[in-house]
Amino acid sequence: MEKTKILTERLIIRNYEEKDLNDLYEYHSDEEVVRFEPYTAMNLDDVKKNLEWRISSDEIFALELKENKK
Repeated sequence: MEKTKILTERLIIRNYEEKDLNDLYEYHSDEEVVRFEPYTAMNLDDVKKNLEWRISSDEIFALELKENKK
């Protein structure tokens, strides 16, 4: 799969990578954050599976803030 990387003034828009696990877990495990999502908070194993799917997809992208790499 060809890697996508788009730079804006504030963001890096790119394909997901394994390094995104901790940030993705921080988001997906927080019940308050996912309250309005179509899924419930995830445990670490669920997030790992979700990240594998995101890495394999060419239709979903990570948004990374340049200022803090999150």
